[in-house]
Amino acid sequence: MRTLRLAAVTFAMSGALAFNQNVAYAMGPLDIEAESRLILVKDTATEIDLSDFPFGLEEGVSKNVRMSFEQELSFPEEETEMISYEVIFPTLEVEKDGDDKVKVIFPENYSVTMLMGPESDQVQLDINGVSENQEMTFERNDGRMVYSGVSDAFTMSVTSPQAAENGVDFKFKMSGKGLNIHGEGAAEQDWSDLQNIDISYDYTMDEILYDAIATKEEDGQQFEATGTAAKILASGQIGQGSIEGITAANDMAIKIAKPLPIEASIGKLTSEIFMPTDPSPKPQDIKYLLGAEKIVLDDFIWEMMDPAGAFKRELNKIVIDLEMQALLTASFLDPEAMAELEETGAPPLLPLGAKINSIAFDGLGLVLDATGEGEMKGVQPEGKAFISLKGLSEFVAGAQKAGLFGPQEAIVIEGMAGQLGKEGDDGELIFDIKTDGGMININGAPIMPIPAIPQ
Repeated sequence: MRTLRLAAVTFAMSGALAFNQNVAYAMGPLDIEAESRLILVKDTATEIDLSDFPFGLEEGVSKNVRMSFEQELSFPEEETEMISYEVIFPTLEVEKDGDDKVKVIFPENYSVTMLMGPESDQVQLDINGVSENQEMTFERNDGRMVYSGVSDAFTMSVTSPQAAENGVDFKFKMSGKGLNIHGEGAAEQDWSDLQNIDISYDYTMDEILYDAIATKEEDGQQFEATGTAAKILASGQIGQGSIEGITAANDMAIKIAKPLPIEASIGKLTSEIFMPTDPSPKPQDIKYLLGAEKIVLDDFIWEMMDPAGAFKRELNKIVIDLEMQALLTASFLDPEAMAELEETGAPPLLPLGAKINSIAFDGLGLVLDATGEGEMKGVQPEGKAFISLKGLSEFVAGAQKAGLFGPQEAIVIEGMAGQLGKEGDDGELIFDIKTDGGMININGAPIMPIPAIPQ
């Protein structure tokens, strides 16, 4: 199954769109796969250059505004193909204040045609929608561009002519309200040069709803799903030496009716990343956070995950919050430099220190909390960590019932935990881990020598 990787700079600047070619061709509503990769923009098909969009638009109503992209894709064991993407807006109302301030007003009822793929085998998506007070303003000043946009509400539906030709009823509908976005970046940019892209974004959305339906007439296969999310916040930056991103979403839920009845929800989902992109002889900070709270899975999912009913069926919290200091030896956005490192086997970054702000898990009857910090002293790591475990005995018993390991392994795990840990005030096991004199100590007892890490 070939997967077209599509990522676009959308008006919401929401990130990467994942799209599967087989879904567009409607080869079967169950053949769903998602991958994403940034598009390399080579040129445009009209006089409007993307680096000058929307300043190249003329005052008044612009018809058939076309933005084109090209990307070279290499598929395993297949020849490289040049894939093109065209987005065509039939009408946009344009207001200009000189050559450096443009307002683009979207019509109340709009339609957009998106064409993707090689010219000989192109996929078409027809997008129809309704918007309420949807507009964007772009203002250029001294080489910088500031943009902002709002939409009180919008709805859109997506269909594909290829779906009907292949006997599949394929429809995707989405609606949202309260979109507010603003950001800035360099006014003139070469979007094919990832190392020099400079753009930031900050947006909120009050609500988003979507549903997808695909039915294949030939064999009756069906796929039907709905999803919702309440308040969504996101901000990020690409450029000026780093990639940054923060997102938060509340009350996310998905319900799949066909082919299998599945329901799941997450009360709060948060993520954060900070990654330097330029090599430096000085240590640079790296940040990674992923957190989910109030995860609810229906009985059908639990039956698939835990058919023996071995574990307590709850997932209250999952958190991974890490920081690191490292030397970046090559830019992750420089394909040639990364290829050279791959040939030599040298790592793109050398860790010098790390901090565990929080690793937390509350679910399946187990509660884990961990913090810690450390740094490299030559080839030897030094540091400390604090781990608290509650419900370990019940969790181990459940794992044994589920067949993850046998009775002997269960005895060894519980025995080692009981021997190395100390009991806290609330019955939890505490592991106070420190390095001292070349040894790893747990609760003051030397356990093993510190292993050297090759550089």
